[in-house]
Amino acid sequence: MFPRFLAQRLEEALSDTPVVLLTGARQCGKTTLLKTTLVQGEKTRAGANSLNSTYLNLDDAVLLGAARSEPRAFLENALRQGNTQGKGAHQENSAQAPLIIDEVQRAPELFPALKMLVDEARGRGETVAGRFLLTGSANPLLVPRLSESLAGRMEILRLQPLAQCEIEAGDQGQNTVRPASASFVDECFDDGAWARRFHTGLSLPCERDDILERIVRGGFPEILTRKTAARRRAWFDAYLTTLLERDVRDLSAVENLAALPRLLTLLSSRAANLLNLADVARGVGVPHSTLQRYLGLLEATFLVRLLPAWHRETSKRLLKAPKVLLGETALGAHLLKADAKRLADDAFLLGSLLENFGCTELLKLASWSETAPSAFHLRTAKDQEVDLVLEGAGGEVVGFEFKASTGVSSDDFKGLKVLRELSEPRWKRGVVLYGGTRAVPFGDRLWALPISTLWA
Repeated sequence: MFPRFLAQRLEEALSDTPVVLLTGARQCGKTTLLKTTLVQGEKTRAGANSLNSTYLNLDDAVLLGAARSEPRAFLENALRQGNTQGKGAHQENSAQAPLIIDEVQRAPELFPALKMLVDEARGRGETVAGRFLLTGSANPLLVPRLSESLAGRMEILRLQPLAQCEIEAGDQGQNTVRPASASFVDECFDDGAWARRFHTGLSLPCERDDILERIVRGGFPEILTRKTAARRRAWFDAYLTTLLERDVRDLSAVENLAALPRLLTLLSSRAANLLNLADVARGVGVPHSTLQRYLGLLEATFLVRLLPAWHRETSKRLLKAPKVLLGETALGAHLLKADAKRLADDAFLLGSLLENFGCTELLKLASWSETAPSAFHLRTAKDQEVDLVLEGAGGEVVGFEFKASTGVSSDDFKGLKVLRELSEPRWKRGVVLYGGTRAVPFGDRLWALPISTLWA
C-alpha cells in the first residue's frame, strides 16, 4: 500500500463542497484513494470499519444506460439507497455519506441533474457538503455534450500516478509518514523552510541507474507489481487499447483511430519540447484541424499535458507556443521501446524524458501543496529557456532546470538568471536539479540540488 498525499485535500473538499470531482488517468489509483479516504473518515467519526457510501461505476452498461436516460431519477434512487444503508446508530448525528459515481465522464447528462439536486437541497436548508463524490478517467469538462459545469458547487482535484516520494514512502513502510520530499514545492516558496532544509554541504543519495529506472518505470500502481519488462509491456499495450477503444470514443467519434497511437508515439519522441502544430501534423499525416482535435482528446484523457508559456504580462502568455509533456514518462518509454540501457546510450532521448520526468514529478508535488502554484515554461525571443516555471497565487516565481549530468556549471543557470530579471521583485529562487549528490548554492537565490531531492 502506498500513501496518497492528495488524500488530505480530498477530505477538506468533502467537508465544505457539495460535489467533489476526482479526475486522473485511468489506473492511477482514484477508486482506491476515495474508498480508503471515506473508510478512514467513517472510522474517525464512529469506529466503523466499512464504507456506507453507495458506489456506482458507469463502466457498467446497465447503470450507464439508466444514468443517461433518466439522470435525475438515477441520482435520487441512489441517494435513497445510500440513506437506507447508512442508518446505523453511529450516523444519526453525522452527515450523509457521499454518493460515489465512478467514470462520470461517460454520462455528462448527470451534471444538470446534480446542479438541480444541490440547489434544491440548499433551498430546503439541508447540509450539502460532501454529498456527491465523482471520479473521471477523462476530464468531464472537456466532453462536448457537457452542458453544465457546476460552477460554485464543485471542486476538482486531479490525482496523478504515484509520485516517486509516495513510492519511496510505501517501499519503506512509512504509509502514514509524510517525507520531507513531499513538501519540496512549498519549501521553494518559503524562505524560512528553504533555509532550514537546504544548506551548503547537504548531500543526498543520487545514482544514475536509479534515475533511469524511475523514468522508465513511472508511477502507475499496477506497473509496480509487474516483475518483468515483458509483463510491464503487456500492461501498457492493454492500457492503451482500453483508452483508445473506449475512453476516447466516449469523448468523440474518431474517424482515424490508428492515427492516435502514431501521434502519441511522435509526441513521446518530442517530449518536453515546444509544440509545432504544422510539423506534428505532417509527421502524423493528418490535417491541422484534426490534429488539434486529437490533441484535445489526449489532454482530456490525461495522456499529455500542454504546458503554457510564461510571460510577465499575463495577456501575452497565450500567444506563445506551449510545451508538450507526457502524462507519464513510462508510457512514452514504452511507445519508444526505450529501457534504462537505451536511455543511458541516447543522450538526446534521456535529456527529453528526464525533463519530462522532472516536470511531472514537481507537478505531482504541486497538486497537494499549500502553495498550489500554476505551471509554465519560459522561452524568450533569443531562445533562452527555463524548463519549468511555478507561479504562486501572489505572482511569486520559482524556476527549474533539469540536467542528467553529475556536475553543474554557471552556464546551466543562464535561463534562470533571465527569468530572475524578468520576474523581479516576485522572484523566489531558481533550482537546477541534476544527477549529482550535493546541494550547492550558485549565487543570489540560485541552487543546484540532486534530482533525488524529489523523493529522497
